[in-house]
Amino acid sequence: MKPDRVAFLLIAGIIPIGTVSPKALVLMLGLAVVTFLSLNRDDLVSTFRRGGVYFAYFLPLLLIGLASSLWSLELALSLSFSLKLIGLVAIGCVAIAAVSELPSSTVDTLKPAIHLGVVLAGALLLFEAATSGWLYRTVRGYAWEEVIFEPSGGINLDTPIKSGITVVSIFVWCLFANTRGGMILASCVFALVLTLAWKFSATASLVALSLGLAAALMARLAFRSVLTFVAITFCLAVIAAPFVAHVVLKDITPSNISAKVGNSALPLSGMNRLITWKFTSQKIMGKPLLGRGLRTSRILPGGGEKYDIIRVRENGSREVISRDFFIPLHPHNQFLQIWLELGAFGAIAFALAGGSLILGIGRLPIHRGRSGWTIGAIVTLLVYGQISFGAWQNWWIAGQFLSVGLLLVMLSAENANSNLDENEI
Repeated sequence: MKPDRVAFLLIAGIIPIGTVSPKALVLMLGLAVVTFLSLNRDDLVSTFRRGGVYFAYFLPLLLIGLASSLWSLELALSLSFSLKLIGLVAIGCVAIAAVSELPSSTVDTLKPAIHLGVVLAGALLLFEAATSGWLYRTVRGYAWEEVIFEPSGGINLDTPIKSGITVVSIFVWCLFANTRGGMILASCVFALVLTLAWKFSATASLVALSLGLAAALMARLAFRSVLTFVAITFCLAVIAAPFVAHVVLKDITPSNISAKVGNSALPLSGMNRLITWKFTSQKIMGKPLLGRGLRTSRILPGGGEKYDIIRVRENGSREVISRDFFIPLHPHNQFLQIWLELGAFGAIAFALAGGSLILGIGRLPIHRGRSGWTIGAIVTLLVYGQISFGAWQNWWIAGQFLSVGLLLVMLSAENANSNLDENEI
């Protein structure tokens, strides 16, 4: 089979496969790198050189993570994970570089593959939502007796659908980067994802997509101003996160949260987040300079203890409606997790790397009339990182590299067939 056809099938399969199994995105990233390199094997030196430049942005943060093993709560945990993280980021950087070096003929081949992948993922997501996760249940062999088994609480079928919503939402931006026909398709898929997010109470997806769309629309009016604003806001937010959380959440306790149950617009998951963020900010203040070591959030003293959120019924009886850890594996906030584990040095390195990369969007050789959608995608990823995922989740890191890489493919395709007009910005 010709390499272009292999690439077509791979790219078309990435998003649907990730929708059903997000953890498979790590494998998809590895396969994508091998495929892209094979398509551009005549210029591998240039590809690896460009990948090295991208990797250099992350290198200070990665080295701090490696060094944190020396003062970590558990040396072996931090050391082994830091090496894995370095490898994953290196692969991601090479993937982005390889995308930038692809021949125009290959880009034209991959463009419909991305369309197909997003559409298939959207259809698959809709099918799973309509059939209560039929594919998820069938593949794992779950019978309905297990799903609705009351003594154990059964199996939550909404969780895999919410994960699928997240995956589709970070790739849908690829469609906006296309022609007018692609805009219509993108709008339909975007509306579908928003509708499913609302139906399944996927609050993080609703917030991330809404803010991403607002940023993208503003960027179409004033691209450079919005780009600069996003970069500066990102840097300030990284540096200020633990101090703002420490002050704003000082009065948050499980008992206070329990008293607001039923009277707050915040969902129960949001209430749990506030408790976790307050606990995390307190731990950060105990060791703010160096942090406690890479990936030690899951073994932090006190983090494994549980708290209850209690609702008082009309008859005066008390009902536990939520019981969770103070830190459930990670703080569900990228900025706070980096501060907690890598301290001020890690936070500064992360802020500088992220801010520089965001500003670098303005220097990419992409279609300027549609580059605003890149900002929408970046804002969506950043919002997810602050309210939903951990900083070091492998599948989430791989998904970010893949979504940005495929978006660059779409923008490059436009660039190859369009006259750039700097006045469009």
